[in-house]
Amino acid sequence: MINEQESNWWDQGSPALAFIGLLMYAGSYIVGSGIPWLLLSELFPINVKGSAGSICNFMGSCTGWVVACYFNFLTEWSSTVCCAANFILSATMVPETKGRTLEEIQTSITHS
Repeated sequence: MINEQESNWWDQGSPALAFIGLLMYAGSYIVGSGIPWLLLSELFPINVKGSAGSICNFMGSCTGWVVACYFNFLTEWSSTVCCAANFILSATMVPETKGRTLEEIQTSITHS
């Protein structure tokens, strides 16, 4: 027979697991929120960085609102599908900047 102390380990460990999950969420949010600003500094010339920064901040806030509103809907889908869609969009829409000049990057974005 299982004694009461052995069967109660989940109740004692769940606050620690919740705290670890919260720390992991905060860390991934911080890393994820810095990516648009990193791309902003590489993709735009100095004369439009202020306007582009405002648009980047606005779009980040809007997408955060969309995720918050549709979180329950997104959790019903498979997380693998959501991750795969994010990977495909990033791979096809974010240009490679390594070893390229600003003019080459802007030409690849505008396709002119």
